Amino acid sequence: MTPPLIRIESACPEFQGRAWECSPPARIGRADTLEVVLDHPAISRHHAEIAFDQRGWTVRDLGSTNGTFLNGLRVGQAERALTPRDVLRCGSLLLRVAWITCGPARDGVRGLSQPVAGSTWKGPPATDSGSDLVLQAVTAMAQAVELRDQYTGGHTQRVTNYALLLVRTRTLSRATTLSANRHAAA
Repeated sequence: MTPPLIRIESACPEFQGRAWECSPPARIGRADTLEVVLDHPAISRHHAEIAFDQRGWTVRDLGSTNGTFLNGLRVGQAERALTPRDVLRCGSLLLRVAWITCGPARDGVRGLSQPVAGSTWKGPPATDSGSDLVLQAVTAMAQAVELRDQYTGGHTQRVTNYALLLVRTRTLSRATTLSANRHAAA
């Protein structure tokens, strides 16, 4: 049986080009014994944990000093579901979920990405790279505002949620249009 795997990529200059492929649990922090080691002052020794169970992949904060955020929203110690292209912020460092697998029992479930053994497969292609860029830019700006001004955190989260909704809607409508165009041409 193929174990579930997750690929996490750095989306910040401090760890540019770094990536981690892990089976569960994937713990993030400064401690050398963890699966994702981020030696940075904004990161706690045991910062966050990514786990897998029958519900799928989840992330939770381990009581870190600077918090864990998923797509701009504070995670806390409650588990939050993870999907490909999600953006994690641990302290001030950004990470991106490149792809996830759930093993053969869950193949065919919408949203899964399954690497092929021996390939250099990097996950599903973006349906709209402009949407991904907008999502990353809006999330980064919202997080920067939240870091600078604790009093606008709630407003920043609403702006981020709205931006995420717009990007997803734009991506879905573009994907629907592309699909319709392919069927019409056939």
